[in-house]
Amino acid sequence: MSQVNPRSLVCLLNLPLLFVVICVSSQTSQAENSGQTSNTPPRPHFAIRVGNQPLKIYTDSQVADEWISAVVTHLNPKASTWELQIKVKDSELTEVWFPWESEPKATSHESKDDIVYSTYRLGVAHLASSLSSKTWLGHMYPGEAFAPLVVTANETHGRMVAAVNWPPKQATAKFARGRMAVLYHGKLLRQRNYDFKTMIATAESDSINMTRPWHLLLDKYKAWLLPHMKEEKLYPIAYTNEVRKANGWMHVSLHWLPKFDAHEIQKLYDDYKETFPWIQFWGQMSNYQRAPGEGRKAFATPPLSPNEKVGCCVDRPSVHRRYQPQLKEVFEYITKQGGMIGFYTRPKSPYKPLTHPDCADLKFLTDWIQENKLAGANAFYLDVLGAKYFGDALGMANILKKTLPGNSIIEWPVDIYPTSFLIGGSLWGGLKYNTRPGQSLSSLGENKDKVTFVNFGRYLLDDRIMFLGRSNGDWMWWGNFRKYHNWTERQAFLLGAKFDAATRFKGQRGWINPVNSVVKSVVEEWKRVHWWERQLKYRDRVGIEYIPDGFNVRRFVDEDGINFFVVDNLRSQTGQFMKFEGRSIALPAKKISIVVDKVK
Repeated sequence: MSQVNPRSLVCLLNLPLLFVVICVSSQTSQAENSGQTSNTPPRPHFAIRVGNQPLKIYTDSQVADEWISAVVTHLNPKASTWELQIKVKDSELTEVWFPWESEPKATSHESKDDIVYSTYRLGVAHLASSLSSKTWLGHMYPGEAFAPLVVTANETHGRMVAAVNWPPKQATAKFARGRMAVLYHGKLLRQRNYDFKTMIATAESDSINMTRPWHLLLDKYKAWLLPHMKEEKLYPIAYTNEVRKANGWMHVSLHWLPKFDAHEIQKLYDDYKETFPWIQFWGQMSNYQRAPGEGRKAFATPPLSPNEKVGCCVDRPSVHRRYQPQLKEVFEYITKQGGMIGFYTRPKSPYKPLTHPDCADLKFLTDWIQENKLAGANAFYLDVLGAKYFGDALGMANILKKTLPGNSIIEWPVDIYPTSFLIGGSLWGGLKYNTRPGQSLSSLGENKDKVTFVNFGRYLLDDRIMFLGRSNGDWMWWGNFRKYHNWTERQAFLLGAKFDAATRFKGQRGWINPVNSVVKSVVEEWKRVHWWERQLKYRDRVGIEYIPDGFNVRRFVDEDGINFFVVDNLRSQTGQFMKFEGRSIALPAKKISIVVDKVK
């Protein structure tokens, strides 16, 4: 067993109170054990837990003690990647942390302005100074997090820690004030070898291209990710033509209809099919869900059976009897005209991994999809698949590619999943982040210590198809009934997302017209510039040097290098210009517009 030397005791003085730890180091000098020079980045530390024992911290590049033999290697200096190889001896390990940062690190002399960017939903941001340096936060990947990384950055400097294993491993990118780490989940068995790879990257802002450090750091992760996806034939993603060309869907909650009338569904389609020939249903397996506190005071027709479960998301594959046979007849009417009908589906509760051979829970999911097909559906919303852990990420990616239908959309993104994503709730962020219109990074330190930041995830997943609107709380800013001026629709436009468009029928609270004035303006602009045919990539505000007050502008680029600027001009200001790569570009007076800039 290695002894704890005085050099290692320094670690003990600054460790979080959350952990009881042991710092372990060999007796060799730093030069002897690392071979590092002054030009080599600092070698990352790592940590393990044996059973329920205190966390053991290692600071040397080579370790041999009673628990493990381990080596830390600098794999690729250009890509800033490191590898930890561990051989477990006679005691199982319950945790591995690589890298592990014992002490807070500064991004620059302006570290008081640091923001921590994490990958929850489509991105969240924490004011670093509001965090404790002794308490770790983070979100598990795959599941709550769309990528296994975390970034700490200010306007000029940034640092990133990312897990870069292939196939990807289940992990949580952790963060505290000034500290970042990756925690790997699952037991490490005795007398087995394991390896873990991490990217520890830094970046400085590019004033010429107006690129923020977080942009540059995500570019580094993308440069690692996409070649691996291509090798597995997961990228470019083979979206179906039906999904690619759609403006979105009309969201219909059948379980909120006190009495079902198939003619209302047919009229909805006939009225708005030119914009939304796709109706996406929730609750087709449920009777009416009465909720007097939310205004749904009527009683169900037909009456509820004793102990009957109701709701949007009951895991019951069969279509409820109250919709039969009229709903299927309407479906036939819609699909004969080239329309799309989507039904709700999800794995069986309680959730279990779907990736092991002959999985009964995967069969439950595929059988439900088949049931929906027989009912007339030709599109499939697969709930929670991106929001929970259902097995290793590559295994799930291959299930999505090879087993589940092409016209599938899953809830929330995961970086390697080759499918479309519903990102509803990424604006609000749930009660945990509770972000409202007008709250952004500039709100941090004023009245908020954390906000959602959807630019972050959209920049990483720059060409993925996403749907945003009615779902998961973002309905609160759809339309203008709360005087937020269609904030959800305008954010979808800025992100290049398709609409999850809200609807209402008689007796429901909500919105009657899914094609409101903002949706109509956006779709007209999309049609004018052939938006969906161009397969654009989101570039956020890279290269944009100036945007006038009252405007919100984002940049997209097509395969020919042509720039498209989506412009949200809420107050219809006239005579205004933005500045891009040293050039002035006129901004239209229209509230919603797309500017095509063909100068390369």
